[in-house]
Amino acid sequence: VELAVSDNIERLLLRILIFVLTLVLGIQLVRNTFEIELANEQKSELMTFATHEIRTPITIMRGYASILLDGDKGQISPPVVDLLQKILISGNEVISLLSQYLNKSKIELGQLQYVFSRVDVVPLINELLNSFKVHAEQKGITLTTILPVKEKIFVNADQGKLREVITNLIDNSVKYNNPKGSVDVSVKRENGKVLITVADTGVGVEEDTKKILFKEFSRADIQKVNILGTGLGLYLAKIFIDAHKGRIWVESAGKGKGSQFYVELSEA
Repeated sequence: VELAVSDNIERLLLRILIFVLTLVLGIQLVRNTFEIELANEQKSELMTFATHEIRTPITIMRGYASILLDGDKGQISPPVVDLLQKILISGNEVISLLSQYLNKSKIELGQLQYVFSRVDVVPLINELLNSFKVHAEQKGITLTTILPVKEKIFVNADQGKLREVITNLIDNSVKYNNPKGSVDVSVKRENGKVLITVADTGVGVEEDTKKILFKEFSRADIQKVNILGTGLGLYLAKIFIDAHKGRIWVESAGKGKGSQFYVELSEA
């Protein structure tokens, strides 16, 4: 329109130049956007491929260790049992780290999806606690539960994401605990809400740390150097629980006085 109504040659040439520049810049912007989207897609595919390729041999290794620990291949000596348990624990930790990095990548690319269903949290927690028995035994930690025996407690959740959240809380409570300490997990109903609590007798959380604990790459154990971790577990847990329109928080009396992590979701 501007070209059509120009009343002199100078203004016409100026508007032609502006039009051409705008067109060129627009084309370049579209091309750059397409290249960024392609790079993001390739990054996502690479992360998924790498995670799968690393996860497969570790899963096989864990399977062999479990078979030997179950005694299917005959009796084994206590020192060998100890080594197999450590292999199993390390394998679990690596798979957990891979899952955290993959989820972080999906969040950055806007590809994280949720599939909600009606989930009974009691058998889910029992299953997860059973998977931590070996790790707890290695550290001399007692795992206890306060769960309804016959009662079903349902929440509307993405079962995979909720599993990752609870797994991370139990894992942290075992890792950052004192020798011969304890981890207590409970579930109860409160005013239409379901409250999941993971309490431990470990290193505790100071007030300043509480403010940053659920942020990306934040860790409460700066003084500990031999614990495998990314600082993403609680960050991802908060993102997942926020997507469920729930709450996650921590309470602690201070350093060395243990921690209590809470997850609150609406009852389904």
